[in-house]
Amino acid sequence: FKTSDWGLGRIMSKSKIRRRKTRSYRGRRPVVFKTPLFIAIGVVFLALLLFKLYQINNGNTLSVSSTKPNIVVFMADDLDKALFDRMYAEGFLDNIKNYLGTQGTTFNNAFHSTSLCCPGRATFFSGQYSHNHRVFDNINTPEAPGSVTAFNDDSTLVTWLNDAGYLTVNIGKYLNNYGTDSSKPVTDPRNPAYKPPGWDYWHSLITYNMYNYKMSANGVVKTYGSTEADYQTDRIKTLAKNYINGFEAADTTPFYMMVTPFAPHQEIGTGALTTGCSAFAWKYAARPANRHANSLSSWTLPFSESFNEVDLSDKPPIIQAQPQLTSQEQDCANFQYRKRAESMRAFDDLVGEVVNTLTTNGEIENTVLVFTSDNGYFLGEHRLWGKIIGYEESLRNVLIIRAPGIPAGQTVDQFVLSNDMAPTLTELTGTIIPVSAPAVDGRSLVPLLQNPNLSDWRKRFLFEYQGAAAHNGVVIPKFFGVRTSPNDTGVAQQVYTKWNDNGTEYTEYYDLMIDPFQLDSKHNDASRSAQMQTLLGHVNNLQACTGSSCVSFEN
Repeated sequence: FKTSDWGLGRIMSKSKIRRRKTRSYRGRRPVVFKTPLFIAIGVVFLALLLFKLYQINNGNTLSVSSTKPNIVVFMADDLDKALFDRMYAEGFLDNIKNYLGTQGTTFNNAFHSTSLCCPGRATFFSGQYSHNHRVFDNINTPEAPGSVTAFNDDSTLVTWLNDAGYLTVNIGKYLNNYGTDSSKPVTDPRNPAYKPPGWDYWHSLITYNMYNYKMSANGVVKTYGSTEADYQTDRIKTLAKNYINGFEAADTTPFYMMVTPFAPHQEIGTGALTTGCSAFAWKYAARPANRHANSLSSWTLPFSESFNEVDLSDKPPIIQAQPQLTSQEQDCANFQYRKRAESMRAFDDLVGEVVNTLTTNGEIENTVLVFTSDNGYFLGEHRLWGKIIGYEESLRNVLIIRAPGIPAGQTVDQFVLSNDMAPTLTELTGTIIPVSAPAVDGRSLVPLLQNPNLSDWRKRFLFEYQGAAAHNGVVIPKFFGVRTSPNDTGVAQQVYTKWNDNGTEYTEYYDLMIDPFQLDSKHNDASRSAQMQTLLGHVNNLQACTGSSCVSFEN
C-alpha cells in the first residue's frame, strides 16, 4: 500500500510483509508416518484437540484464534474516572460504551501506581512500578530522572510484540519531552528524528495544542494548521483509519496500534484556550472540536465534599499551603470541566470510526480493544489541580478491554493496575516476554477476563512519586503509599502515605469505609497504631519490590 501521504516515503505491499516471515523448505522430503506408534499418537492428539474444542464451545476457556489478534489501545491524557463515568452514563461516550463497554470487560477498580503522564506511560510500556523503570517525573532534573530521556526503551511491550511478528504503530502522544530539541543527536529521544526501538510506523506529537501543532512523521517534522481537518484528535483519527485500511483485512501480519490524542488535557502556551483566570492552575482549558464547542454549556462540577476543602489541618504542609479557590477560580474550574468533557466527544467519535474501519476490513472480531488513561486528575478537590498526589481522584483509572473470546458486558471489581497492561497484552497475543527483559512487576489480567469473580487476587498496591520537578510552581515532596482493597483483612479500604520532604517525614492515613472523600487523616489516632504499623510494613516491602516479589507483597 502507498504510504507516502503518511511521511513514510516508501511502499510496502502485503506480499513483502509476508515474505519477511516466510521460510523456504525447498529440497526437504516430506516425512510419512506409517507405524502403529504414530497412529496411536495421532489418535491421542485428536482426542485432546476435540476435548479442547469442547471446552472452548462451552465457555470454559478463552477462544484460540487461528491468527494472532490485532491490538488497538486508546489512551486519553489526564482523563479522570469521575468525568468519564458521568459522560458514559449520560450518553456522551456511546461509541466507547457500545463498542467496548457492552462488548468487553469494564474494570471498576483500576488504578495508577504513579499518577503522572510520563511515569504512567512508562509503566504501561514496561509493566513496572516507577521505582523500577526509574522515570520519576515529566521533566528531567539532577535530583530525579524524568521525561522521555529517562526511559529505557530497549525492551518494552512494543519490542516484544514487534519481535513476535507484529507491525507496530504509534499515533499521538508518546512520552513527555519527545522530539523537542532537533539539535540533539539522532540517538537522543529529544530529537524528532528518533524512532524508539520496536516501532515500525511513528506519528508522535511534539507539541500538544489542538491546532497548529507538530508531529514527528517517521522522523520528519510535520506542522499541522488550523483547518477543521487539522483538529488534533480528528487528524489522529484519520491517520489511524488510513493505517488500518492500508494493512487490509486479508493481511496475515497482525498489528499493534497506540492511538493517543491529547484530550482532555488542557492546552498550554501560545494559542491556548484560556479561562480568564490568572493563576496558572485555572488559566488554561482543553479545546473541544468546533462541532462540540458549548455542547455541554449547562454542565457544572459535581462539587464533591472534598472540593475546595475547608480544613486542611490534618494534611501535610504541602497540601495545607494550597489556597482556597476564589469564586472566580471556581467559575474557571467549571469552565475547564465543561471543556474537558466537550473535548472527549471527538475522542468518542475517533473510537467509533476506528471500530467501523476495523469492521469494514473484517478485523473487528480478531482485534483486542483497550480504552484507558495515563493518570487521574484533580479539579479543585482538596484545593488541588492536576494529578500526582495519592488521593482517589488522582489514583483511579479508566480501563475497558474487549478481546476475542471474552464474554460481552462483564465487570470486574478486583484491583488492577496500569502495571498489568504489558503482561496482559503479551498473554492475549501469545507473546513471550524475553528472559533478558527487565522483571515485570504487574500481572496478566487474563485470569480475570476468564473469571471476573476470581477471589485469589491482589489485596493492595503501592502508589509512589519520587520526582523533583516543579509542578504549578511547587516542588511536591516524595512519597510512597499503599491503597488496600476490601479483601485486605484488618486494613480493608485504607490509604497510608509516607511523605519525605527533604528529610522531614509526614504521614497520612485514611479509612475509606468511614471517610471516602479523605477529609480526616487518622495518623494521630493512637487506637489505630496497629493498623498503621501493618500498612507501614506493606509500604516498606512494596517500595523495594521487583518482579514476582511485587506480586507476593501485593497478595
